[in-house]
Amino acid sequence: MESMRGRTMFSLLALSIPVVVVAACDGESSSGTTIDAGPVGVDVTTPDAPSNPSPPDSGTPDATPDASDAADAADAAPVTSLPFATGLGANGVALADGQVDPHWTVKDATGAALTSYVQTDALGYIGYWLAPSATSKFISPFVDTVDPTGSGVFTYATTFVLGPEVSLPDVELVIRYTSDNAMTAITVNGQAVDGVVGGSYSAFETVTVTTPFVRGTNTVSLTVSNSGGPTGMRAELDLTK
Repeated sequence: MESMRGRTMFSLLALSIPVVVVAACDGESSSGTTIDAGPVGVDVTTPDAPSNPSPPDSGTPDATPDASDAADAADAAPVTSLPFATGLGANGVALADGQVDPHWTVKDATGAALTSYVQTDALGYIGYWLAPSATSKFISPFVDTVDPTGSGVFTYATTFVLGPEVSLPDVELVIRYTSDNAMTAITVNGQAVDGVVGGSYSAFETVTVTTPFVRGTNTVSLTVSNSGGPTGMRAELDLTK
């Protein structure tokens, strides 16, 4: 009986000892007492998943080309475009008198830019200039064709493009021209063309150019010297490649 009483009292004492449960937290208990949360550097939390996870690398390259790469490719591979004769619109049809030729520029002797107006005749000299056709017309720096300076030098220019499929040694450019007054020079990419003569404003002269063409933009310039009154220039350019 005595030993039984002793065990019973021990059991009651054990039940009467309070049990303190410590919750894992970030170093402070609910009573404000700091608690050792364990060794520093041990992360016992589950990491958050990224909000926009990257897909696994499938090993397939990105099919969408970079815009700058596309621009570089366009510059490296120019698209061939043929030269336009004077006096023609974007559709290759002859423009009306007084309209501006979109394919030819013109500058005076100082380099000042003028406007390339399409015309059929020189003011006051009807029928003197070579008659217009479906393939070309005269252009002039002045809407009435009259040079107000009395005399001047005017350089007309146009461009065309040769693409990568073109064999440059096989390119040939035939230029037919007529001008008021004399044609003094023709250049291709800044290099003088041989065989240029002054000519007249009532018939075509012809030169053939086989060099120096480049891949990309090529510039053809024709310079006219005017001795007074009306001035203008007309040219037809036939390119074979």
